[in-house]
Amino acid sequence: MGERIKQWLGFEKQSPYVKNYFFRTNMQASVYMSVLVIVLEIYVIIRMTKTLMTYGMVHPFGYYFERYYSNYFLLLGTGIAMLVVALLSLNGKLKNHWVGNGIKWFFAIVCLYFVIKVSLNDYAKGEQMLTFLTMELFVVCLLIWRPLVGFLVLTASYLIYYWQVTLMIPVNVEYESIQKGVAAAMGATDATKVNLLTMWLSTLVLCISNYNKIRSQALKDEHLEEVNAHLSKLSVFDELTGIHNMVFFRSEAEKLLSYVTTDKENAIFLYFDIENFKYYNEKYGFHEGNELLCQIAGMIEKAFEGSLVSRFSDDHFVVLTRYDGCAERVERLSVQIHSFQKEVHLELKCGAYRPLGEEQQVDPSVACDRARFACNSIKKHYECNYQIYDKTLEERFHLKQYIINNIDTAIAKGYIKVFYQPVVSTADQSIVGLEALARWQDPNYG
Repeated sequence: MGERIKQWLGFEKQSPYVKNYFFRTNMQASVYMSVLVIVLEIYVIIRMTKTLMTYGMVHPFGYYFERYYSNYFLLLGTGIAMLVVALLSLNGKLKNHWVGNGIKWFFAIVCLYFVIKVSLNDYAKGEQMLTFLTMELFVVCLLIWRPLVGFLVLTASYLIYYWQVTLMIPVNVEYESIQKGVAAAMGATDATKVNLLTMWLSTLVLCISNYNKIRSQALKDEHLEEVNAHLSKLSVFDELTGIHNMVFFRSEAEKLLSYVTTDKENAIFLYFDIENFKYYNEKYGFHEGNELLCQIAGMIEKAFEGSLVSRFSDDHFVVLTRYDGCAERVERLSVQIHSFQKEVHLELKCGAYRPLGEEQQVDPSVACDRARFACNSIKKHYECNYQIYDKTLEERFHLKQYIINNIDTAIAKGYIKVFYQPVVSTADQSIVGLEALARWQDPNYG
């Protein structure tokens, strides 16, 4: 309930984004309002000066300056100050919101002071209160105020105007009194009271409605910004571990290897695999497994600080780093992994690939595949935790790729043949069955 009241009054806690949204909206509105005020005041000053000169009324200039010009120039100067501050704020050259909000308050107060004086002169002549209503709408509805603040500003300005009106004699009342030969009574007429109350209520409703509309739009925009920021983060960061993902790794690795300043002879790709992690997940659950992955990701990032570190998939990580001291850091990491062991024996396996010679411009995806192949070659070899991709592994890797790429062709061209091996009974030496063996006789590999 308390939060609802705060929200209705406009004093709920606002995020920095919402506060900035309101500020920028007010600065944009201030540009339009100050331009309008500047144009009108320049027109009024020129028109009044022309009138005074036409009718030879320039001599008592001090009187006119005090009564009219001082107010015109005050509003004109405030309008110019508001315009300058608003433009500087919108362009990012004035980052202090206190200055912008302070000028906005001063501008609003001067506008209300000016319009009350002008409207009282109009009222004394029997004219309508349209100038007063128009400026109230500009100040309280074009600018955005919290509902309680808008209520106070509106109520204060209307009460001051009404109080001044009660000290005056309406023109129609004065005329009727003259006709009847009686003294005219001061005070606002019933029509004026009804009009002022109607105007106050209408303007207040518009003020509250405008605030809630802008607030709703600000919250929608903030949510959209958060979603975009989250999606942007997901495009380069792994959601679980918080380190970079493979999209970022491939892009950055390609850039690094293309730079002239990169020491390509000293570059090395590492592929990490946590052996028995699947069994760890089954025994302790995915929550514990995810926590372990996050800890290991942080350890790898710390061990290879300043290097390119990413999560490849599942419990696999890749690193692009310097070859110097690489084996020692892998060994230290392997020792650290043992500290996480409970009833499950965990091993950190690492395969490495160095792009040397003509392969220095190798595609990062290919480099990671070769490092992974080196890592897979030592799985289940508990005495070995680190393996560099060498010539022997390269031949095995190419043979594996050749088999994958050409098996369909081998079947189609009859390179794969079936050989039947008899199964002989030891009891009577009779053939009791056949074992079918498929052999690939390849024109390239034999």
